[in-house]
Amino acid sequence: MYEEADGDYVEQTPSDDGLEDVEVIVNKEKQYQQELLQVLKQKEGEHKELRQELGDIKSKIQQIQLKCIRE
Repeated sequence: MYEEADGDYVEQTPSDDGLEDVEVIVNKEKQYQQELLQVLKQKEGEHKELRQELGDIKSKIQQIQLKCIRE
């Protein structure tokens, strides 16, 4: 990289030019996205189980209502 003041070439390390920080941020963002994906899959599974339980409860209520009507 050239210094504009005197035209000399100056070698910059990743920490000098900010690239190291960007790489760290990108890696953290990828890790965060993976964690969110895992949580989403877990919540989808829980939601599916709850929907099944709700269906079972509705079915039992209907059976009880039918028994009450017959009696």
